[in-house]
Amino acid sequence: MSKEEPLNIGDLVEITMTGSAWYRKRGIVVARIHYDIHGGNHPDEYNCEVAIIGDKTRAIRAKWLKLLSRKV
Repeated sequence: MSKEEPLNIGDLVEITMTGSAWYRKRGIVVARIHYDIHGGNHPDEYNCEVAIIGDKTRAIRAKWLKLLSRKV
């Protein structure tokens, strides 16, 4: 996945932030939260609300998410 290609609701992702309690856990994107009203697609411009498998839903910066599969 290109870092410019936005994540979408329903995508299966893996958390890549080393040092995080959720490192290497997988989840489903349930929402995108943009930092500004323009809704840019660069991963530094939005968070994703991720339903982590076996855990709670968390807001995680898009740059720390790796796309595994589109719309599960």
